[in-house]
Amino acid sequence: AQPPNTQVCIKGTLAELGTWEGTGVPMTRDPADPSSWSADIELPFSLGESCNTGIFEWKFGIMLGDDVILEGGLNHRVKQCRRHYYMRFKPNRKGGKKSPF
Repeated sequence: AQPPNTQVCIKGTLAELGTWEGTGVPMTRDPADPSSWSADIELPFSLGESCNTGIFEWKFGIMLGDDVILEGGLNHRVKQCRRHYYMRFKPNRKGGKKSPF
C-alpha cells in the first residue's frame, strides 16, 4: 500500500486537469480500498464527442510538496468522451511495485 501521506493527482492538457504546468487535480483515496483513487472532474466535452487524434491527454502523478512526479511512458490519450472513466492504482503483480494500470 502507498504511505498514508501519499497524494495522487491527475494532470493533462485541459485547464480542468490543471494543465501540464499547473498543480493538477488531487485525487481521493478510497478508505475501503486504499489502493483505489478517484477524482470528480467536469470535462468540457459533450458525451460522445470525439476526435481521431484525441480530445485530451493526461497522466497520473504523485504530489511531493510543490512538485509533481508524473508516471513514465506515453501520455494517456482520450479520443472520445464516454460516460465513465476510472483508473485504479493497483500493485503490479511482478515484483510488488505500484502501477497505475
